[in-house]
Amino acid sequence: MLKGLNLISLETRKTIQFIRLKKKVKTVVFLFLTLFVLVSLSVLLAFLWLNRTVKSNEEKIAALEEEIKSLERTESYAVTIADRVGGVKKILQERKDYLEVLSDLKTFSIPGFELEGLELARGANLKITGSCRDNQALASLNYEVEKLMEQKKYRNIIFPSVSLRANGRYSVSLELER
Repeated sequence: MLKGLNLISLETRKTIQFIRLKKKVKTVVFLFLTLFVLVSLSVLLAFLWLNRTVKSNEEKIAALEEEIKSLERTESYAVTIADRVGGVKKILQERKDYLEVLSDLKTFSIPGFELEGLELARGANLKITGSCRDNQALASLNYEVEKLMEQKKYRNIIFPSVSLRANGRYSVSLELER
């Protein structure tokens, strides 16, 4: 049984189907084109953002490299200054050591002792040569040397030689090591 009469011809139906298919294809193409444009735009924006980020990072890297060079120069200056300060400190310490040794020379201002030679060696070591007119001056010198030993200003105090000369004077050589 026929439900209804179909008055549209087969050719017209094919044309209508073709038009419908054409509309669907246009819609799908429009959707794909829209999707392609959106994806392309997203990729382009991502590329531009990444490009800007890379340039920004390159600028930061260049600034940091410049700062590193500046800090290296500063460190170099600091090392140079530290070396110079160390040298000055060493000189001042040696000067202080020498001043202490020279102040200890007052100890040897004993009546009857004549200072004939004085050698101030590196490290503030002191070599003294002189002569004592008699036993009493020699004993006084020995007493002063013992006082220096008790103060422990010197690591070692040595009498390398004590000799009696023909004129009755005592020749004395003394070494004080710091």
